Amino acid sequence: MTLFRIENLRKSFGGLEVIRGVSLEVAQGQRLALIGPNGAGKTTVFNLINGYYRPDEGRILLDGQDLVPMAPRLRIRHGLARSFQNIRLIPHLTVEENVLLGAHIHAGGMLAQALPLFMGRGRKLREQARGLLEDAGLTAHRGALAGSLAYGLRKRVEVVRALMARPRLLLLDEPCAGLNTQERGVLMEELQRIAASGVTMMVVEHDMHFVGGLCDRAIVLNFGEKIAEGTPAEVARDPAVIEAYLGHEPEKYAHA
Repeated sequence: MTLFRIENLRKSFGGLEVIRGVSLEVAQGQRLALIGPNGAGKTTVFNLINGYYRPDEGRILLDGQDLVPMAPRLRIRHGLARSFQNIRLIPHLTVEENVLLGAHIHAGGMLAQALPLFMGRGRKLREQARGLLEDAGLTAHRGALAGSLAYGLRKRVEVVRALMARPRLLLLDEPCAGLNTQERGVLMEELQRIAASGVTMMVVEHDMHFVGGLCDRAIVLNFGEKIAEGTPAEVARDPAVIEAYLGHEPEKYAHA
C-alpha cells in the first residue's frame, strides 16, 4: 500500500530548474534511499516535502492528502518528521529535554514545552521520551547536556527526538555524515529496529554500504531528474548511475 507519493515535482531558483518533474512512491513500511551526486537535488526534495520550499508544480501526498497547502507544523502533525545532516539539538538542554521538544507539535507548541512537565499530559510525554531513549540504549545519557555528548551520540539523539513526533514517514538527511565505521554500524542497527516497528523511511545518504544494508529501494537523482530506480544493488549496476555518481565497480557499493 502506497503511503507517500510525489507527482511531477518541479522547483526553480532564479530561473534555474533544480527539480525537474520528479515522481516517486514509497510503500507503507518501505525504506527508500534518495541518492546522487552533490547538487543533484536530494536535499531540495526533502525541503519541498517539509514545506521549507513550495514547489512550482506537482503534488506531495502523505496517506492521500496533499501536503503542499499545509504549513510545516501541520505536516508534522499529519505524520512527517525529519532529522538533519547538521545536528540541531539545543546544546544547553539535557538529552531528555531535547527529545521532549520533538513532541511540541502535539503538546501545544514550543511554549508548552518550556513549562515544567510533571503532571497530566506532561508526565505522559516524559514517559514516552524515556521509553524511546531506553529503546535506543541511551538511558544513561538522559540527564546529560546535549552539547557534552560525542558527535555519534548526538546523531542518535536527534533520531529519537524525531520519533517523539510519532511519524508515519521519517526523513533522514545524511544520517551517516561525520560518523566513524563503528558509529555507522550502531546507527544502522537502531534504524533497522525502528523500521521493524513499522515506521516508513526516506534516506538521503552517500554511504552506499549503509544504503545497501538499510534500504530496500533506491532512487537516483542527477541534475534534478530521476535517472534510475530499483534495489540498491540494481541501481549500483546501472551504467547511467555509475557514470553520473558511483564511478566504480558496483559490487563495492551495494549488497547483492
